[in-house]
Amino acid sequence: MSASRKLLLPNIGLGKEKQLIIENLSLLITSGRGVASSLEAIKRGLRSRRLKKVIAWVYEDVQNGIPLWKSLAATGLFASHVVSLIRVGEESGNLSRNLRALSIQTQKDAVFHARVRSALMYPVFVLVIAFVVGITISWFILPRLASVFDQFTGITLPLATQLLIAVGAFFQAHGIWFVPTAVILFFLTISILFFVPETKFIGQWILFHIPGIRGLLRTIETARFGTTLGVLLESGIPVVSALESLERATDFPVYERLYGYLATSVEAGNSFERSFATYKADHLIEPAIQEMIVTGEQSGSLSSTLKRIGETFEEKSTTATKDLSVILEPIMLLIVWVVVVVVALAVVLPIYGLLDGLDQSQTPTTSVVQDTSREVPPAPIEPPREFAELIITDDAAPSLRVREDAGATGRVITTVVPGETFTYGDIENGWYEIELPALDTTGWVSSDFVEEL
Repeated sequence: MSASRKLLLPNIGLGKEKQLIIENLSLLITSGRGVASSLEAIKRGLRSRRLKKVIAWVYEDVQNGIPLWKSLAATGLFASHVVSLIRVGEESGNLSRNLRALSIQTQKDAVFHARVRSALMYPVFVLVIAFVVGITISWFILPRLASVFDQFTGITLPLATQLLIAVGAFFQAHGIWFVPTAVILFFLTISILFFVPETKFIGQWILFHIPGIRGLLRTIETARFGTTLGVLLESGIPVVSALESLERATDFPVYERLYGYLATSVEAGNSFERSFATYKADHLIEPAIQEMIVTGEQSGSLSSTLKRIGETFEEKSTTATKDLSVILEPIMLLIVWVVVVVVALAVVLPIYGLLDGLDQSQTPTTSVVQDTSREVPPAPIEPPREFAELIITDDAAPSLRVREDAGATGRVITTVVPGETFTYGDIENGWYEIELPALDTTGWVSSDFVEEL
């Protein structure tokens, strides 16, 4: 057997066919076929070239007298507890029984994983659609809205609208590189947090601190602990070896440390009761379950007790996955609703402000009646000012507001239309003071909408 027969990335994209290998091997050996001929038949039914290569290696090893478990262990295709069960079955002559137990367990795992995927499918679909729609709006629609809102002079835009304009301007300027970079960084972050062996403990720590998810993960691991350890012990594997196999099989570092401690403690002669008490494992395994394990150990029925625990928590995990789907759906809808409301308000509020400003500009000015009942001292004579002419440009269509003071906050006293000409005097902060003969007064207009003659 060559030491180089290690399958690269053994668990990626091979889950269903790995399950079929165990099921078919169990059926073929139970029917009376030999291991080598069973492997040859299984190889013909596989689609994956990688798995065909692995089964060819294992077939060659078995033909050369190497035990099946040892050849499978060298490939890294299956978890350690699977290899341990096959090893015990080969050495005790109960290979078909152990393979049947493995087949049942892999079927249960496949059903459970399908339920989890089904529970997560809806929220993931909603998030993906929301992300695509959000990028589309930010990249193509918001820049156009920003250009429209920029023309609203004299209106204080709401904060939500200002943020919307800023987002639109950012995507217009940097969207071509920001969107691909954000997508790549997102998938890279998910891979680092949940799939890279050296760093996935960070993602698991996050999951274990999310209410609801934490309980589901504890239920899943308790079911695996009971079923796997029960099957291993029932097959004749010593407790310490079974715990070590379970330690290598778990996906969660917190449980890996627990199983490693239990194996070391039991090997030192301690009971499960003492081991649980010294490790303080209540946050990982419920106290009631610990009491059941202790009772099973004391009564000599540990394997059957563990299997019963596994069956109970498999049912609980099924219910928990359904509850997870029910909880996540309204949360996703609430998130989408909040985003839609914020965007709608950011677009609608400035329009209402513009209409309100137009209504104010069309309100007739109130004439002032001079009170001649008492004598008013004459106003001081101001030195004459030199006036020039300007014209209202087409940019002011349909009308331009004339304000009492120089600035966008001044009170609107009338409106003028493009093409009208006026004489002006003072210029202050980009505003022109124009003569209004009809009202016998002066007003101020923005320099953005006038042109000097």
